[in-house]
Amino acid sequence: MTGHPSSCVNWAKLNMDGVRPDGSVAFTREDGSPIHNFFNQSSFTTETLVQERNVTVINKNIDLRKVGPLGCGFATGSGTVFNGLNPKEGTTIAIVGTGAVGSAALMAAKIKGCSKIICVDIHDSRLEMAKELGATDTINSLNEDWVDKVHEITNGEGVDFTIDTTGISAIMHQAITALASGGHLAPIAVTAKTLEFMP
Repeated sequence: MTGHPSSCVNWAKLNMDGVRPDGSVAFTREDGSPIHNFFNQSSFTTETLVQERNVTVINKNIDLRKVGPLGCGFATGSGTVFNGLNPKEGTTIAIVGTGAVGSAALMAAKIKGCSKIICVDIHDSRLEMAKELGATDTINSLNEDWVDKVHEITNGEGVDFTIDTTGISAIMHQAITALASGGHLAPIAVTAKTLEFMP
């Protein structure tokens, strides 16, 4: 009701229980047994029922194998920037991981007018694409200490925002270390890893 549906106290029940709020299911097998769904959609099915706001119409000529996986990633990455961090024009950001989520965050940061958009990854091909999408700087963390490089790029200050899409404990910790005073970290990977630090 406040415009933050992912903070809903019933989010897990509505998205993970596999049934409607009243306990019913959208589909049943021929023998009448229930077919449960996931995330209120079950996107690996050939047919499903979804809410109208969960549908995106695309051109029939587009290969679904290329666009299907992008839905969650693009909404997560861009939503983190637009709705979560909401950077002001001229602020700086480092994005760790440049897959679908990181690329969406990068494009959103470009739209928001971030002065430094630093992308970190271990794949040169992804970093090349990040440059095409608007990254001002790229760092291959296999070749150099990315936190040191971020501090070098920002004249020793660090960045105003970091986004971690890896969910790796050590990298999430590094993302904190890369922040400027008063900076904000968005650890957005779904992970079972822990993040420990001394505040």
